[in-house]
Amino acid sequence: MTDETPIYKHIIVPVQMDESYETRTLRRQTGTRTVQKSKGLLNPEKVTKEEPVYEYVEESLPTGQPSDTNPASAIVGEAVEAACNDLAKDGYGIISITPILRGVHGHEISQGVLKKGTGITGHSFGFGYSVTDSILIIAKRGA
Repeated sequence: MTDETPIYKHIIVPVQMDESYETRTLRRQTGTRTVQKSKGLLNPEKVTKEEPVYEYVEESLPTGQPSDTNPASAIVGEAVEAACNDLAKDGYGIISITPILRGVHGHEISQGVLKKGTGITGHSFGFGYSVTDSILIIAKRGA
């Protein structure tokens, strides 16, 4: 009778991304000030009035969307640790842990305008970078 347990086993742990944040300028009321104003043209009288005082503050606020570039490292680390512990309980030894990458790219093209004597103006640019998409764990039974 042969053992049905595979000699090699793999687990793919997906990488979750942190929440994306954007910087916004907010206007907040910090208090009030007392202001005296003149009211009326023919019979002017002084009126005391309370006016709010504001300050502008830059604050990072969540967008509700996952980030393109920031992985949730603590969550991913815990998931990899749990997967490795599960493999060890089943009698497997870890052979390798490898990141699986995916590419992200973008570009912009501006046709510009035709200027007299200079020809068409415009610009274009492109960018690209890689992001860890998941973690591949390969294990061998009894290793």
